[in-house]
Amino acid sequence: MGKKVGIMKVRGQSFQVKDFFVFPLLHPAAALHQGNLNEPLREDFRKLKAFLDRQQEPVPPVEQMNLFG
Repeated sequence: MGKKVGIMKVRGQSFQVKDFFVFPLLHPAAALHQGNLNEPLREDFRKLKAFLDRQQEPVPPVEQMNLFG
């Protein structure tokens, strides 16, 4: 991502970083301590579920180097 950004600006969005995805979301404890974050947290998890449910091609497994031949 390269630069500092507050969690409230990037939460609930996916970002591709090299060969993987980053999906920032609020920490569940935040909703326990601040009740007004309960619904935004639920929204983050709904967005994460939608992201994970998308049909994407599986990443082929990387062949591990063999140290013994």
